[in-house]
Amino acid sequence: MNALEVAQYMLHRLEQARAGGSIWLEHSDIIQEIEDEFGNDWIVGYKGDGAIIHPKVLAAFRVLADGSVAWHPGYRAWHWREKDD
Repeated sequence: MNALEVAQYMLHRLEQARAGGSIWLEHSDIIQEIEDEFGNDWIVGYKGDGAIIHPKVLAAFRVLADGSVAWHPGYRAWHWREKDD
């Protein structure tokens, strides 16, 4: 497993959310999913609000998303970009 595969999973989950009528991928949800699917090597820090996704995964995610996804710090979630982003 590598960072690109985890990033692809994140993008896939965001696409699934959109297909289900949501534009959001919440940080807390995807942290848990990454840990469940790929192990805790891709999670940095403490569980809960202090945990973050490994920087290599986030860098790969940004490349894969190619500007179509934005981070909303207030909601602590990624979302599909809209006109006003």
